Order: sequence, then C-alpha cells, then structure tokens
Amino acid sequence: MKYIVNILIAIFLSLGLYAQDVRVTAVLDTNILLIGDQTTLHIELTQPKSKKVYWPKFTEKLGEHVDILNISDFDTIQNNNSNEITIKADLLISTFDTGYVAIPPLAFIYDVENDSIFKKVETPALLMGIATLKVDMEKGITDIKPILEVPITWRDYILYIIIGLVAIILIILGIYVYKKIKNKEPIFVLPKKPSIPPHIIARQELDSLSNKKLWQNNEFKEYYSCLTDIVRTYMDGIWNIGAMEMVSDDIIENLKKQNISKELRETTEQVLRTADFVKFAKTKPLGDENASALKWAYDFVNQTMKKEEDVNSDTKDTKDNLENKNNTEINSSNNENEERKELKL
Repeated sequence: MKYIVNILIAIFLSLGLYAQDVRVTAVLDTNILLIGDQTTLHIELTQPKSKKVYWPKFTEKLGEHVDILNISDFDTIQNNNSNEITIKADLLISTFDTGYVAIPPLAFIYDVENDSIFKKVETPALLMGIATLKVDMEKGITDIKPILEVPITWRDYILYIIIGLVAIILIILGIYVYKKIKNKEPIFVLPKKPSIPPHIIARQELDSLSNKKLWQNNEFKEYYSCLTDIVRTYMDGIWNIGAMEMVSDDIIENLKKQNISKELRETTEQVLRTADFVKFAKTKPLGDENASALKWAYDFVNQTMKKEEDVNSDTKDTKDNLENKNNTEINSSNNENEERKELKL
C-alpha cells in the first residue's frame, strides 16, 4: 500500500513540474482606448533552454477586429540561476471597432520529452474597451486630430531658386547677344594664337634650306630662289614693305631708308645681284659664294630682328596711342553734349 502511495505522489509531482516548465503571459499597456488609437501587447514566454516551442504565426490581425501594425524583434534573456530563458516580443495593435473588443488567446505549441504528443500553452484572453468621440452636432463632423503641418526648409525652394538663377542668366545672355548684334560685333571672340616672330620663322626656314643641300647638288636656281624668298618674307614681316612684289633694285633702294649698316646693305645688294644672275642668266656661282650667301641671310636676320625691349616698347606705344584716342573721343563727345545743351537753352 505504501509503495502505491509513493508512486502516486511521484506522478503528481512530475505532472506539476511538467505543467510549469513552459509559461506565457500577455499584458496590454492599456485596455481603454479611443477609436483608432494604438497600444502595445507585451508577450513573454518562459521555457527550458533546451525545449523547442513554436510561437503562433502572426498575420495582419489578432482575431477579427484587432489590427497588428508592427511586430518588434524577439528579445531573448537568460534567467539567473536557472536553465530557463525568457523570450519577449511586442505587438503594436489598434482597432476601429467600438465597444468591447476581445483579443483571443495565443497558443504556443511545444513537444514533450520521451513522448510523441505535443502540448500547448495559451495566453489569457484579453478585453479592450474602445470609446468613440463625442460629436458636437452644431459643429458637424471634424477630424479626430488636427492636420500636422510639415516644416518648410530651404530644400522646398531649391527648384524655384534654380529656375530663378537660370532665368537671370538667360536674360543677361540675351542682353549681351542683343548688344553685340546691334553693334555688329562678333558674339564670341576666340583668343588669337600668339604669332611667331618673323626672325624665328626665318631661322627655321634657313635651317631647313641648309639641310636640303641644294647647291651641293648643283640645284643653284632653286637654292637662290628659296634663299631670297625667305629674306624677302622676313623683310615684309619686320618692315611691311611688300618685298615679295619688288625687284632687286627696289629692295636695294628701300634698304637705304632702313636703319642698317652700310656693310650689310652692300652685302645684301651683292647677294641679290648674284641671285638674279643665277635665276635669269643660269650662272653657276662658286662654292664659297653659295656658302657666303647663306651666311649673309643669317647675318641679315640677326642684325635686323627686333629685340624683346623694342617689342615691349612698341606694345606700350600702341597702348598709349589707344588710350589717347579714347580720351580724345570722350572729350569730343562731352563737347558735343555741351553744345547741344546750349542750343536747347
């Protein structure tokens, strides 16, 4: 008899412990709400760490009338001095029904050790009281809450700022183009490439002529034609005398007006005469004469080229002349205006 009683006591204790190993609670922040308001349902599951428990599958609703707006992340906590864990989750809920609205029990399924059956534990059913707003029939139906005003920032005006800037730029550009067309001026002036000084061009062409070795190959006519053309072009570049259209006598005469040495002028006359004989009389100068002619061309360029100081001086004189011209025009314009005023008086 005593043996049977002990067995019954052991079975009773084991059932008690078995029922207590999985526990679940559900608590509302508040169960009295206005229609459309929100509240949070806090769910806590306590279970052995090694046991597998299946949570209910949450959809968009709890029951028929409660809407689930958001589900938080699951938070797992290890209980102190025990082999249990607590898992927490929060459901943000709302409803648009009035009166009493029930939240049905939530079932959690778990397996039983050494058994093929599954057990479940449920949260208690909860009840919420949903109140309506009193409507003033004289004012009519109004919003539950006032419309929220979105704060205005500079980003709201960025499009208008861009449009305004583009419009201003287009207006300025239109005025600029109109004035240019009215004054018959080019709308856009491309910067001019810096011109190469005549003496550099002449030296480069003389170097190229020397490398061709024309007179060494008995091509005297072509040699002297190229040589004199290079010097004639150089003269036009520094004096603008039209040397390419002149005969040798005209060039020699014009050189008397230029600031060059007598020796250089005489050598130039000698080379031009020799070139005329080669081109028209088909004479063949000696080798020393051909080399001397090339040396004369280099000397002519080196002795007559404008130095950097002279170029800067010419540029300064040009600027001064322009300023004087502008001042003269301004004074003339002022005098005309004064004369007009006197005539009106």
